[in-house]
Amino acid sequence: MNSIDVSERSSTNKSDVPKERVAKKPRQGMIGRAAKAKLERQTRILGKKKEKYKQLSDQDQQKFSLDYIFKSIEMPQRTLMDQVYGMNPMMSLYPYQQSSLAKMLQRETSPKMIDNALYVATTDNPVKYRNILDVNHIVDQMPQVEDVRGGILCEEMGTGKTVICIGM
Repeated sequence: MNSIDVSERSSTNKSDVPKERVAKKPRQGMIGRAAKAKLERQTRILGKKKEKYKQLSDQDQQKFSLDYIFKSIEMPQRTLMDQVYGMNPMMSLYPYQQSSLAKMLQRETSPKMIDNALYVATTDNPVKYRNILDVNHIVDQMPQVEDVRGGILCEEMGTGKTVICIGM
């Protein structure tokens, strides 16, 4: 039988034993300075914004309140459909399905006219509009374009998207 000499084992070099990994502290040099500079820049910008806000009238300051924003949002009009073409007269859609279907049909059959997103008001004369792709093209009235037809039907799972699509 082979015997193990215990004295040999205890006399191993410390260099043979693997060192434990110690997490190094991040350097405080350039990283800390960059973060500090960014924080100072953001603080300066915030201070300027607060000064501009204080210069506004009380009526204009109220426009930044959540209460004003929520009250100014228009509620969408629900359009309900009596009967869906091609659907069994004994069946009917739920009100939210009727509303979604009506919106989809409206988008497909008679899309609205909207402002052309390629035109912005000029800085020197807010009544004139320039094309963002061709800066030399300036017009007196905001050009109107037809809203996009089609879209994406995003309803929760199990709410009858298939039935809405069949109703189209």
